[in-house]
Amino acid sequence: MNVRFAAKSDIDALGKLHHQTWMETYDGLIDPGYLRKLSPEKSAAMLEKTPMENTLVLESDDGLFGFSTFDKSRDDDFTGGEIIAMYILQQAQGKGCGRKLMEKTEEELKNRGYDRFATWVLSTNERSIGFYKAMGYREDGAKKPLKVALNGACQMRMVKDARLEKDDSL
Repeated sequence: MNVRFAAKSDIDALGKLHHQTWMETYDGLIDPGYLRKLSPEKSAAMLEKTPMENTLVLESDDGLFGFSTFDKSRDDDFTGGEIIAMYILQQAQGKGCGRKLMEKTEEELKNRGYDRFATWVLSTNERSIGFYKAMGYREDGAKKPLKVALNGACQMRMVKDARLEKDDSL
C-alpha cells in the first residue's frame, strides 16, 4: 500500500473509484434516484477540476483503492484545513488503510500551515462518523441540509485541533 499525490493520468481511475465508493457508502443513505444519475465519467469530470496537489491516492499493485482531497476550509466560520473528500473501497476498510491516508492528509495540511481540520459527514453515516471519532475528530454542532439524503439526514461538521495532540517526543 502506497500513498502518493494524484496525477492527471489518474483521472479515469479516480472517476471509477469515486463512483464505486459512493455506491458502496451511500446505498440506503442517499436518494437512489440521485445515485442512479451518477457515473464514473461524471465523477472523473468533477475530479479533473480538483488540483492534483490537493489529492492523495491509496494504491496497491492492483490499482487505486482510496483517495482524499483537501484544501483550506471553505467555511466562513472555521479557520483551518478541510478534508473535502475521503473515500476507500469497502473491501479495503478496517485494515488500517483509512488511518494511513488520514495521517498523510493531515500531514499535508500541517505542511501548509493548518493546525485545525474540518470535514463534513452525512449524519446517518455511522461507519464514517466512528472512523473520524477514532482519529480524534468531534462534532462541533455545525450542520448543513442535504436534499438528496434519506430520513432527514444532514451533513454535520467534525473537527480536530492538532495543537491538542500529545507530543510523544517530549
